[in-house]
Amino acid sequence: MNYSINQIPLFEELKDSQSILLAGAGGGFDIFSGIPLYLNLIKQGKKVILANFSFTWMTETTSKEVFPFCYKIRTGDSDLSGRNYFPEKYLKLWLGLQGHNAEIYAFERTGVQPLKAAYKYLIKEHEIDTLLLVDGGTDSLMFGDEDGLGTPQEDVCSMAAVYQSGIKKQYLLSVGFGIDHFHGVSHYRFLENVASIAKDGGYLGMFQITKEMEEAEKYIDAIRFANEKMKGKESIRVYSKMVL
Repeated sequence: MNYSINQIPLFEELKDSQSILLAGAGGGFDIFSGIPLYLNLIKQGKKVILANFSFTWMTETTSKEVFPFCYKIRTGDSDLSGRNYFPEKYLKLWLGLQGHNAEIYAFERTGVQPLKAAYKYLIKEHEIDTLLLVDGGTDSLMFGDEDGLGTPQEDVCSMAAVYQSGIKKQYLLSVGFGIDHFHGVSHYRFLENVASIAKDGGYLGMFQITKEMEEAEKYIDAIRFANEKMKGKESIRVYSKMVL
């Protein structure tokens, strides 16, 4: 495919996608980093299902387990653990306030093979043709020999599961350059790794979210909404000025 300066290769790749699974790779608030994409893809008329590798203790919630290690999030679900940590629920609530009846799933923390099976279930259940795996940071692009790796364990697990799922159109998006500075990840190492991926033909460009964009305003509002609901368990994204 030929590209030009006014085209972002990723979105050119997604032109023919109709049913997309947008999933948070590394747990916690990763799925929130996909909000700007979700809103834009919905605006394009595409069907988008949301999922997240969850840090919530899903067995101690009222969410329905629809497949082993895979739970469907409902508006009225509760966290019974006393931890007050349930980002997926508050994303569901926030999207509802925006007029979106979004379908959201949470994957319980598990290994590659059970996670792969859960992904395959959602792919079949919703006739998914494209899978977008979102890392709310940059540690998913660490090769393993860097001084600071961040927290790549969950990212790697999700990446391996998606790679083995069999879906043809699968992409990894690193959204939020600078966030993983909090985890010791070097910006230099990240950029060096992107250059290596580009040499292999695997880099599909970069897009920027500025605070003037509607998607950025909504993203900030969603983070604030969830942080307000989970006092003491806020996302590190609220502290980073490099997200947008």
